[in-house]
Amino acid sequence: MRTQLRSPLQVMLRRLLPQTRRGTGPLSQLMRAGGLHCVFQPLADLREGSVYAHEALIRGPEGSPLHTPDALLEQARQEGNLRDFELLCVFTALTQWSHQKAAGRLFVNISADALVHGVRLLGARHLGERARSLGVNCRMLVLEITEHERVTDMPVLREAIKAVHGSGARMALDDFGDGRFQSAAVVRGETRFREDRQILHPRHQRAPREPADAAGHQGHCRRVWHHTDRRGHRDPR
Repeated sequence: MRTQLRSPLQVMLRRLLPQTRRGTGPLSQLMRAGGLHCVFQPLADLREGSVYAHEALIRGPEGSPLHTPDALLEQARQEGNLRDFELLCVFTALTQWSHQKAAGRLFVNISADALVHGVRLLGARHLGERARSLGVNCRMLVLEITEHERVTDMPVLREAIKAVHGSGARMALDDFGDGRFQSAAVVRGETRFREDRQILHPRHQRAPREPADAAGHQGHCRRVWHHTDRRGHRDPR
């Protein structure tokens, strides 16, 4: 009897929670159907005028109520599968990025909680193998921690970050300047630092920060994280 081959998506879904695998909510159904996709936003070095990386941004079907990231995240909270949704977003980003055949690094957003969950799910020693099986070079991958929720277990997060580094991938901190990033003590000295675009590149509708504030902020980056990854801002339009 011939064994039926499973797609990478089917293999990934088997690792997720029962409410994701069998849930009747619109997002759970969309996830199982492979209805998520990514757009890859170029990240430019404003000083050099060149693109040095891309950021994966998740989307649902165009024209649907679940097209935007905010709508997807809210639906994930309602269905109780937020961590599974985030992990499937990472899976989708890596899978679709490998088809792009583009140069440069790939930045992928993930919360600290989903990162810890993902490392436990896949195994700390197998992260690099999993990424390579999707066609991604881990040394060109940067997982960017977002902090929408408070981190409750700092030592576990530290171990998860070490596992990511062990795979060859790197970490970045997303939007430090929003004032909510309380995981800094965990990752200092171990990760790249993304400067908040609202501090370094204020848009016309925001009151600019004082030069001294920006200089002090950059000095703090150098003292604590050693390397500042200066990035262009996203246009909300």
